[in-house]
Amino acid sequence: MTQEAIKPLNRALHELEAHLKEPTSVAATAALVGYSRAHFSRLFQAVTGITPVAYLRKRRLTEAARELAMSPKRILDIALDYQFQSQEAFTRSFKQEFGVSPGFYRMQKRLRRLFQRISLGMSQLLYPGKGFDNTPRLFVPEQQLVAALIVPYVRHRQLALRVQGVTPMRLDTPKIRLAHRHDIPTLCRLYHELHEFTVRGVPDRLRSLGDFDCYDAAWLSLTVEKLMDAVDVALWVAEVNGQVVGLAEVYLREDERNDLRTAYRYGYLQCLVVDPRLRGRGIGRQLLAAAEQWSRAQGATELRLETWEFDQGPLGFYTRQGYRTLRRTLVRSL
Repeated sequence: MTQEAIKPLNRALHELEAHLKEPTSVAATAALVGYSRAHFSRLFQAVTGITPVAYLRKRRLTEAARELAMSPKRILDIALDYQFQSQEAFTRSFKQEFGVSPGFYRMQKRLRRLFQRISLGMSQLLYPGKGFDNTPRLFVPEQQLVAALIVPYVRHRQLALRVQGVTPMRLDTPKIRLAHRHDIPTLCRLYHELHEFTVRGVPDRLRSLGDFDCYDAAWLSLTVEKLMDAVDVALWVAEVNGQVVGLAEVYLREDERNDLRTAYRYGYLQCLVVDPRLRGRGIGRQLLAAAEQWSRAQGATELRLETWEFDQGPLGFYTRQGYRTLRRTLVRSL
């Protein structure tokens, strides 16, 4: 898809955003950009990974959630502002989106799991099920790099990356933010790379997914999308020069309460991974700090994680960041 082909979709997105507090329809937006409703809906979903109806609903609920947390307006007034016919209809949709009622969300007084506005560019196209994306390669100056994932974080081997005929990019300071829908293709590639690295560390425990270019990432795209919508999950990404180069997936959990155990509210780091071309630049530490800060803001008193133990695995990275072993799983082959 060319940049010219993207322009009508960006115009449609702008139109939907302009009508978050006003009546509108997908058919009217489609007509504005010269498409039939059916063709517009198919194209919109193919590029963004979400239907225009769902996009409009999620954006309205997100802005309503922002007002709930930051303004004293009545819930009914907010519901009517964002085109819900009643407070009951608003509450049903809100609970479906955020997992809690509008009143409970307001009581927490913090913004959580907002669906951000999408703005399309050539590096932000989603091709679900194709196993690849249109993101340009991230060129870095010729130097020695640590070729390994932050989780796992290792000095596996050193590479010198030479780019012929291309001026190396200046690497800006990494920006840590919550993931957006248009990040999904790159996130799928990072998840795949993390899994394959771990397979090499424990080949008797995990199975390879094969080469990414031949990998059907449709189910993974949908899984990542659900993570972005979950109230008790944060998916942080590191962005350099406008490109996502790392991610951290963290959950909010709580120990089961019983008389024999002290229950903790804690963050759980499911995974952390950084593009192998940008190892040793502190990006993993920044992602870990974001996971810790988010967990703390949710009332957690600690951040936990589990990791495979193998030569040149991730244990050293976490130990250097101040993490200690809380519990071990021991195994003996028979």
